[in-house]
Amino acid sequence: MNLEIVSFSDLIFEKALRFMKQHRLMSNDAVHLATMKRYRVTNIATNDRDFEQVEWLKVWKPR
Repeated sequence: MNLEIVSFSDLIFEKALRFMKQHRLMSNDAVHLATMKRYRVTNIATNDRDFEQVEWLKVWKPR
């Protein structure tokens, strides 16, 4: 499995706050989104419909 643990930074925290306001996300979703943006991750597998409103993100629905 190709997995990398990344650190949490002030930049990610600030982006998360913006995403909470911009997309009306819960804090944990906003942190995920900010971290993904920072590390150029553009795909997510989730059943959480809140991520569907993010234009640069491809949402995959698990079965």
